[in-house]
Amino acid sequence: MAPTEPPTHEDHLRWVADNFRRVLGSDEPPFEVAVAYLNGFNAATGYSLLRDFHDWLVVELGEGYEYHWIALAKRVVLDITSRSEAGTSVDPGSQAGSALFGLVVRHLDSIAADGGRVLHRAYEDLRRADGLP
Repeated sequence: MAPTEPPTHEDHLRWVADNFRRVLGSDEPPFEVAVAYLNGFNAATGYSLLRDFHDWLVVELGEGYEYHWIALAKRVVLDITSRSEAGTSVDPGSQAGSALFGLVVRHLDSIAADGGRVLHRAYEDLRRADGLP
């Protein structure tokens, strides 16, 4: 029997998203549970899973250099427009946890398409446009 290739990070995240109850104990995990899982998975991958995720979120939002990826992801996932709302707690009954997994998969898919070249160019262009080094 020929050995099979291990699943990609994207494949693993999609599998977890299809099996939230088995893996995270809930059909719709709270945002904080999804963050904890992703942080652990990120550590297990040598911090490669979420590499450039912050920059990708900044490009998605067009701002937010000074925020951690968690605050930026919360804004995207919850469609928050006010910076002051970024620190509010997430409703544990919402679908924010599964939406966060989808967001990370979108990020990984976009990076896989070109190795992150388009992202890095867009991030640097945005920084220059905002007068940042």
